Amino acid sequence: PPPAPAATATKKKSKPTRVLQLRNLGDADEDFEQLREEIASECGKYGTVDSSHAVDALEGEAAVYIRFTERRAAAKALVDLEGRFFAGQKIA
Repeated sequence: PPPAPAATATKKKSKPTRVLQLRNLGDADEDFEQLREEIASECGKYGTVDSSHAVDALEGEAAVYIRFTERRAAAKALVDLEGRFFAGQKIA
């Protein structure tokens, strides 16, 4: 008989979320409140921002979490922000 096919990992389809994590937003030594406000304002173009929070993510790298009121807005922001630059760095 022929050999059994190799097992393959199936990729789970993830359910869209209302929360985005935006990383690589510059130096965490900068003013977190100003950074949070700028990012939340930009994300407001995609829908209503429910809340936002800036943190020192990794080794001095700033990150911002944005929570939208609707998943659709978060999905649109994710697509539109992919590949964009902020503070001279590509948003991750």
